[in-house]
Amino acid sequence: MFAWGSKYFFALSITALLGAMIYGIASGGDIVGVISSGYKGGVGDHFGYALLLGAGLLSACLGLLNVLVREADIDPDNETSTALTIAPPRDPSFWGVLGAFGVACMALGLSISSAFLYLGIAVIAVVALEWLVLAWSDRATGDADSNRIIRNRLLGPFEVPMFSMLAIAAGVVGASRVLLAVSHTAATVIASLFAALIFFAAVFIAKSNASRSVVAGFVSIMAIAVLGGGIAGAVAGEYEHHEEDGHAESGDKEAESSTEEPVSEEN
Repeated sequence: MFAWGSKYFFALSITALLGAMIYGIASGGDIVGVISSGYKGGVGDHFGYALLLGAGLLSACLGLLNVLVREADIDPDNETSTALTIAPPRDPSFWGVLGAFGVACMALGLSISSAFLYLGIAVIAVVALEWLVLAWSDRATGDADSNRIIRNRLLGPFEVPMFSMLAIAAGVVGASRVLLAVSHTAATVIASLFAALIFFAAVFIAKSNASRSVVAGFVSIMAIAVLGGGIAGAVAGEYEHHEEDGHAESGDKEAESSTEEPVSEEN
């Protein structure tokens, strides 16, 4: 008899495979090509069909794996069988919030600038790595402190440079949209205030030995500021220096007129 997890994966596999067939036919493929995975005939849109087909095959493999290992259930006939004691995670996880920030950046990138798109992809990649390691380390042993040490040993050397580059990129991308939407003087003032805010916030966090909640709050504020700056800059558009361009054009015309030689008229 199939357990709950196996039923879930098999149902997901059937749904994804049927969705691949329907999507392939709806996007221009034929029935024979969709059933044979493109061996005979067309499958329509290759990307969507391959994505749904891969999800269906992966779900089928996971369901078969759960059947083979019996979902790690202990043998009810063996009274000496015991399950490994796993303590539930104690520390809160902020990767879901950071993942939402990455998705929002990708959405802005599709409509505003490719810089936001690349930033969102980088954030999603980092969140996927961190969340994967966190989920594994939380269940590595039954001791939460040992799990935390295991995670820090694995990701500790990479987190500081990785998050530093992400923070710099996010700040630059978000501030650039605002600076492009205001005049030269206002851009200088905004950039100075933004740099001072980051400096004093970093000094406060370093000197006060702030907790993870304080750091998470500061990161959340910065994320909202980056998204707000991108949206505000997109709505306002880039600032055009009409006066400066006008002076430059008039100066060029005067220079050209001064270099021209008078033409003498011959009778």
